[in-house]
Amino acid sequence: MSSHTPSKEWFYQRLSAIFIAISVISFVFAIIIFNKKTDLSVLDKLSWYMVYLLVTPYDEILWIANNPFVLYLAVLTLFTAVYHGLIGIKIIIQDYISQEKKQKILITTIYCLSWIVFSCFVASIAKLHYHNINATYNQINK
Repeated sequence: MSSHTPSKEWFYQRLSAIFIAISVISFVFAIIIFNKKTDLSVLDKLSWYMVYLLVTPYDEILWIANNPFVLYLAVLTLFTAVYHGLIGIKIIIQDYISQEKKQKILITTIYCLSWIVFSCFVASIAKLHYHNINATYNQINK
């Protein structure tokens, strides 16, 4: 391959970076759109929600589970971010570690740990969504 021809990894990393940027912008708009406090400015809404998500109890954050758009966007964004990061880590390891066996061990270990963390995130999102559906069902049947 010519040194001037970009690799597939280079292309996929740029593509994933574009998707991550678009999804972050979408999150910002979702926060603005789904904010119940309509009398606040856009920046106040954003800063209020950033603090709100950090200090609010679990039961009060379940509004996230009510919106499938936000849930799917969160999963897709994290998947893309993990994929994007893994491409970068793989390239760094290949550039700075000369022994191929060590490269394979490190890359495999990092890939496995990353996908385990991603799987835990998806399981948490699923549990949050299930809990919210169950709570709504229980309220309806009271």
